[in-house]
Amino acid sequence: MERFTRSARLKFIVAALRNLHKSDRSPSCFKKGSECRMKLPAYPSTETLVMFDDKVTSWFDWRGNDISRSLSICVPKRAHADAYVNVHSEFASILFGCNTNVITGVDGGSVMYCTCYVSKNTEKEDNKHFADAAKHLVNNIQQQMAERKELSDLELEEEASSVGLKKV
Repeated sequence: MERFTRSARLKFIVAALRNLHKSDRSPSCFKKGSECRMKLPAYPSTETLVMFDDKVTSWFDWRGNDISRSLSICVPKRAHADAYVNVHSEFASILFGCNTNVITGVDGGSVMYCTCYVSKNTEKEDNKHFADAAKHLVNNIQQQMAERKELSDLELEEEASSVGLKKV
């Protein structure tokens, strides 16, 4: 990574975290069978490859016509540590601070679907963990303040009794 300012490093980290998939599984992972429908974890690759499927697949064009296609998939260069990271644009993720899936070599319908999918409102689920952590933090602070107040009251009583004063 190039030298970044502290602010740029923070933006990079936030963008990277937005493009991570959970490493634990949910029911939607397997709604098409026993394999993860997102094909995760992704395997490491020392170079970017385009893999072609020998099998011809039924595909629909913009008008709904059924056409035959040989599909391909882009396998990006990725390290072992990137097994659960979306293929994304680092620059767009840093700029927008959000998930920026990148899909290569697909038709317009797929691009439209992916655009709608990644732009759906997930604010509630994205913020849930942050809100839970914030509530926990506030509760801890309130508890510590209450404990300090009790301690302060106790110290005042002890100090008062040491000089002969009594609580009325």
